[in-house]
Amino acid sequence: MQAFNLAFKILKKNLGAVCMYFGIFFTMVILMTKFNSTDAFTTTKLTIAVRDLDNTAASQTLVEWIGENHEVADADFEDEDSLLAKLYYGEVAYAITIDKGFSEKLANGETDGLFTVSTSPVSYTTAFFDSQLRSFVSNVNCYVAGGFDVDEAVSKTAQSVTAAADINSLDGNEESPDAFEYYRFLGFVLIVIMISALSAVLMTMFKKEVLARTYCSTVSDTKYVMQVILACSVIALGIWLFIVVTSMAFDSQTVFSKTGALIIINSFVYMIISVEISVIIALLVKSRSAVDMCSNVIGLGMGFLCGVFVPSFMMDESVLMVGRFFPAFWYNRALEIATSSYEQIYDAKEFVTCVGVELLFIVALMAAILVVIRSKRQQKSL
Repeated sequence: MQAFNLAFKILKKNLGAVCMYFGIFFTMVILMTKFNSTDAFTTTKLTIAVRDLDNTAASQTLVEWIGENHEVADADFEDEDSLLAKLYYGEVAYAITIDKGFSEKLANGETDGLFTVSTSPVSYTTAFFDSQLRSFVSNVNCYVAGGFDVDEAVSKTAQSVTAAADINSLDGNEESPDAFEYYRFLGFVLIVIMISALSAVLMTMFKKEVLARTYCSTVSDTKYVMQVILACSVIALGIWLFIVVTSMAFDSQTVFSKTGALIIINSFVYMIISVEISVIIALLVKSRSAVDMCSNVIGLGMGFLCGVFVPSFMMDESVLMVGRFFPAFWYNRALEIATSSYEQIYDAKEFVTCVGVELLFIVALMAAILVVIRSKRQQKSL
């Protein structure tokens, strides 16, 4: 097992980078789970200017609902410069006009052209009220479709949306599970750690000098390759198991549940993808500095494009379209569905679809590895 032991000696020399990324990961997770108050967002009240052009029972109920949940401010909607100034200087966070025909459109099940809005530059707070408004209209449509008249539908919606709701994840937790934040950042950290650990090992193991010395010994080519594969598999599984076991300290209740099982399955598939990307990098790059550059570019790139650092519902659709071409997007999407986070509803079929796409990435990356290996062999034979 000379090659197997050699792989771990090489890993030992590169433990500094691996430990550094683990430190970054745990710092991010602790800040998001232990020091991020879950009540701060729900108790936030915005300063909103409201104008009602419809002047019906339904629109007046909406105005009252806004007043119960937020601070209603006076604003001169006729003076556009004055209104924009209030928005610019933060005196008003949101200005909404309930357009004429609001009640009639709701009665007909229409959702477009109900409001005219002006907001301060896009932020979490304005996105929060946008979400509340969409939820309000959606609830009204459900009541109308169920046979209620529009006034009664708006009244019932105002009561139900204002009431404190019990939010339950798949495993019955009343709060968003800490495991979600833990495994969300894993979309960035896991691939960076695997590249830092495995690519460095593989690059060294397949250097010409190392291979030449190996071929002079009694170890055959097949045994050498099998021992390298075994060592890399043990390293990858060890890193993944360490991450999974550590997640129990952050949220054991979720991890030991149906939701936790789905999260772990999703992370295991993503771990295989990370290993394959590490192998491709080891085959293509020539130096340790190049490995570090690739790990940062790939990790940070997918982190920003795929909803790891910025919640996906806050991202522009064009960015998400690009993100769909990367495995981290589907890993993150499956995680959101499994934990019912960011307005996602648990759907077994959609979860399986996301994991299925990740499996397709595994097949595609394996094909890419074989192509690169074949290309290198042809170059050596020339």
